[in-house]
Amino acid sequence: MGLGIISKPIIVEQPFVYMKISSDTKTIACYYSLDNQKWQMVRLHENDYPEILYVGISTQCPVDKAGSSSIFEELSLSQKSVTDFRLGK
Repeated sequence: MGLGIISKPIIVEQPFVYMKISSDTKTIACYYSLDNQKWQMVRLHENDYPEILYVGISTQCPVDKAGSSSIFEELSLSQKSVTDFRLGK
């Protein structure tokens, strides 16, 4: 995977954040949103994965040495990708 764009650290001051992952079969993009309307791209990856793929989700907090915990709610899966990778729409 040669493609990998990382944005600057994200500071979320509210108790939740929305996450979205989308692929056009060639590229995978990861997004976050504070309101589930305006999406910010966090990372872009080349999609060079095998035919069978196991997927999981996680969060991380590399600053806090005590670690972090997350609760994932309202998970869904659709076969619709975004039409504009930069805007996440």
